[in-house]
Amino acid sequence: MELLERYLNQIKKHLPLKDRQDTLDELRSLLLEEFDSKANGVNDEEILYEIIKNNGYPIEVAARYRNNEP
Repeated sequence: MELLERYLNQIKKHLPLKDRQDTLDELRSLLLEEFDSKANGVNDEEILYEIIKNNGYPIEVAARYRNNEP
């Protein structure tokens, strides 16, 4: 799941320090839940890539989780 961790690390850079870990934990859980429902053991890396791609660019994802903080 190196791809997932790299994606989360990119999002982390754009999150406020205050809620960073909680947000990353929640996001990881949501992405893994979706992955588990779609994984078939054959092309799991492609499935994970599509889930991440559909979730959005890291800066956009972080913006959805920010609480309008500067």
